[in-house]
Amino acid sequence: MLLLLVPVVDCSEAPLARDDLTEEEKQLCSATAQFDSLVDALMQKTHAILYSLAHPPMILSDGHGGRPHSAKARARSAEEVVIERGVLTVYKALARNCSSQVYDRLLTQFMDLLREHQFVDSRPAMDTCGRIASILISYNMEKAFPLIFNFLSGKLKRLLTAEEVFGEEEVDPTIVWYTTLISDTLRGVHGGILLAHKEEINQLLGLVMKFESKDAFPVCLLLVLVGVLNLCGFLKIFKFLKIEK
Repeated sequence: MLLLLVPVVDCSEAPLARDDLTEEEKQLCSATAQFDSLVDALMQKTHAILYSLAHPPMILSDGHGGRPHSAKARARSAEEVVIERGVLTVYKALARNCSSQVYDRLLTQFMDLLREHQFVDSRPAMDTCGRIASILISYNMEKAFPLIFNFLSGKLKRLLTAEEVFGEEEVDPTIVWYTTLISDTLRGVHGGILLAHKEEINQLLGLVMKFESKDAFPVCLLLVLVGVLNLCGFLKIFKFLKIEK
């Protein structure tokens, strides 16, 4: 709530540009110079809480003698729901009420999180990361979408270079991780940005449709539906506008 009431903007140089500020206002402006360190500390704490989601209860089997698969949904515990909401609230409040410099720090730290961690064994952590990506993209699509999408799609394509991957009965959890995040990344993106990445999106859709494993269907189907609906919905409008002109 505090992050929504106080703009997270560094105004420490305001006293140099204005001569009508009171002493109290000058002190307040000077105090905003600490926002960068405050945001860094808050992100470290938020990510530490997110890591706690990446350690699900011990499950020895998936019921068929195999390892538990992150592609399979399960009911979230009350604690997981609270943690997920808390992490998303922090990101949403900061992204909505911060300067462009602070936003860049948020985006950079989230990209560092994606590069350093893959929460392949925790569906709650996976879904939370996907929603964080959606939040960051919704507040600055031109900057965030290409950065996040190109990173994720590059990682996924490298995992799908061998043809035998598509015939395996058990899908690599890392493939599930990147496919799920890309689905969340595509949600709600404006048509003009999607159009600039149309070939890349079509290539990914063609790759995931090659999977033969039933465990891959829910995750891959979600990516196909999100990708096709977003592209087709925009291209129909774009074609209509060209006809009208």
